[in-house]
Amino acid sequence: MSLPPYAYAVMMSTVLLSVPAAAQNPFSDTPTQTAHVHGVANLAVAVDAQTIVMDLEMPLVNLVGFEHEPANELEKKALTRAAQTLAQGDRLFQLSAAAGCTLTSKTIEMPTFDHDTHQDVDARYHYHCMSVAELRSLKVILFDAFKHIETLKTIYIDDERQLAKTLTPDQPVFSFR
Repeated sequence: MSLPPYAYAVMMSTVLLSVPAAAQNPFSDTPTQTAHVHGVANLAVAVDAQTIVMDLEMPLVNLVGFEHEPANELEKKALTRAAQTLAQGDRLFQLSAAAGCTLTSKTIEMPTFDHDTHQDVDARYHYHCMSVAELRSLKVILFDAFKHIETLKTIYIDDERQLAKTLTPDQPVFSFR
């Protein structure tokens, strides 16, 4: 049974990105999905037919500068602004214009602060593209919105290839072809 590319991308990103976390603390009783490293975010991009799914994961500190439950109005506003900014995926990621991609849905999961450990943020973006064959690159504008993100570990999977690249504010473009 074969998996659709987007399901494979999610599965592989979880597996590949969790290996370093497990290696950091092999005796931990707490299951870890991905390495929680301040300044680092993870992005999985999967193309399936005319659909692109992008999964973004990072520590909360990358967005607002803290990981504790907001203690005052300023911190509450920072958390609200971060969620609102993440909800504008079409302003954070720029796909090749010739592909004619439109953001069709998004899911933003902000921390609930129900435990005292590290807090992570997850976002998923779905795009519909008129011509995926014209998809050549992804420019990440996320760095402009969130200055605490230093690197974005990115994987790209479609039915022909699997690519990986670490993006930075100085090198925010991932070329697929």
